[in-house]
Amino acid sequence: MKKPLLLLIDSLFVTRPILLIPVWGYFILGYYRASLLYGDPGLQTFTLLGHPYSWLSSFGQHGAWLALIMCSLSVCGTYVLNQLTDIEADKNNSGLPLIAKAGFPIKVAVVENILLCALPLFYAFYQSKALLILFLGAFAMTVLYNVRPFRFTGRPFLDFLSNAFAYGVLTFGLGWVVAAGGSVRNLAAFAIQAAPYFFYMVAGSINSTLPDEAGDRATEKITTVVLLGAKRANLISTGAITIALFFSVWNRDIIASLTGLISIPFFIRYARTHAMADGLKTFQLCGGLLMVLTIFVFPWCLAMGLITYGATRLYFKLRHNIDYPKAGA
Repeated sequence: MKKPLLLLIDSLFVTRPILLIPVWGYFILGYYRASLLYGDPGLQTFTLLGHPYSWLSSFGQHGAWLALIMCSLSVCGTYVLNQLTDIEADKNNSGLPLIAKAGFPIKVAVVENILLCALPLFYAFYQSKALLILFLGAFAMTVLYNVRPFRFTGRPFLDFLSNAFAYGVLTFGLGWVVAAGGSVRNLAAFAIQAAPYFFYMVAGSINSTLPDEAGDRATEKITTVVLLGAKRANLISTGAITIALFFSVWNRDIIASLTGLISIPFFIRYARTHAMADGLKTFQLCGGLLMVLTIFVFPWCLAMGLITYGATRLYFKLRHNIDYPKAGA
C-alpha cells in the first residue's frame, strides 16, 4: 500500500474513533430526552406491558446528522491533542497510542488537530447561538484539559469533573439543543435531565484511570487516582453513580435507571476486592451497558458501533499486528 494512503488511514485512526461510541451515545441520549419533552418527527411510540415506550426511528430534526458529525470532529480534536501533550506518559502506559509508540508524524498530528478543532466552530458560527456556545465550550474544555498551564488531565478532581462536564453537559447538550430546534428552551429541565449522565461520567472518568496509575505516577501526572489512591477514588465513583441513579429514577429515565441498578454492584465489588480485573469492569462493562441500552432508543447505534469496532480492530491487526480493542485491554 502506498505511503500517502497509509498516512491517510493512520490519520483517521489517530483520532481514536472507537472512543466516539460513547460520544454518539451521549449526543443521542440528549436528543432523545429532549424529544420526549418537545416532540420529534422521528419519535415512535408503542405500548409494552401496558406502558407507553418511545424510541427514535431516525433524527427528525433537519441537520441532526451534520451536528453529530461536527460533535465527533470536535471530540477527535481533543483526542489528538491529548496524545500530543501526553507522549511521555503514553510511552509508559499500556496500549498503542499512535503518536507516542507507532511513529505517527507529530507535524501531521498538529495540522490535523487544528482542522478538527476549527471546522466545528466554523459550522456552529452559522447555526444557533446555543450551538455556538456549546461548541465554544467544547473547544475550551479541549484546551483546559490538555494544555499547560491548565492541563486538567493531570490535576486531581479537575480531571474527572472536566470529563463529566464535556460528556454529560456539552455532548448531551448538543443533542438536546438540536432536538429542541436550536435552543435549550428550558434550562432547569435540561439540567435535571442531564444530571444522571453527568454523574455517570464522574464515576467512569475516575475509574478509567485505574490501569494508568503506575504510568501516571512515574511521569508525575497527578490524577485523582494517583492523589487519593484507587480505594478512596472508587468511593467517590460509587457515590457519583448512586447520585446518578437517584436522578435517573426521579426523571423516570429507564435507560439511565437500568444502567445504575446494574452498575452499582460492580463498584461495590471492586471496593471489596481491589482487584484490577474488577476495577476494569466498573467502567468497561458498565460504560458499555449504557451504550448498549441506547440501541433500544436509537437502533442506528448498533450499526454505528459495529462498523467502528470492526474497522478499528481490522486496522490494528493489519497495520500493527495487535488485537485491539478487546475486553480487558
